[in-house]
Amino acid sequence: MLISIISSSFQTCVFAQYRAQAVAAWLQGQGVRAGAIVVQAAGEKTPVTETDVGSRHA
Repeated sequence: MLISIISSSFQTCVFAQYRAQAVAAWLQGQGVRAGAIVVQAAGEKTPVTETDVGSRHA
């Protein structure tokens, strides 16, 4: 399972990492193995997936 939050600046990338880690912790609390979770935050210039211009949803 990949948890990825994309942001545009360093500060928001730090917050994105924090949010992604919070989601991972919640998933672990729901019984998902920690080894099955990858937490990743990426900047706007290195998105995990392509979307339409202006789209906020992957």
